[in-house]
Amino acid sequence: MITRLDFVQDDAAAGAEWREVVGLADELVVHLEEATRLGFRDESKGLFETYQSSALRPDYFRPIGSTGVILEVERGKTTINNMDLLDFWKCHICEHASYLFLMAPPRSSGRTRP
Repeated sequence: MITRLDFVQDDAAAGAEWREVVGLADELVVHLEEATRLGFRDESKGLFETYQSSALRPDYFRPIGSTGVILEVERGKTTINNMDLLDFWKCHICEHASYLFLMAPPRSSGRTRP
């Protein structure tokens, strides 16, 4: 189950922007709950507890037979800071997962690196 907490300043809570933001948040929760309906666990803890890097956690994990799937949902850091390499590495070293679903935005052709 996905739990959402909303923090908003009183003067913004009655505005049209806030209503639109809440609507988007509601839609996002529905999509994330769909991942859990498919058997993924949110921020699965314990997958790396026997490793020196025991604090590693994927966004989602789903066991399948004797292995599993790590699901990572990235933003711009994927292509700019190579965070995708960390996700590949996590899947590579994880004894519980042989598969990685990496969701990342397409790189914009109009965006340049600093």
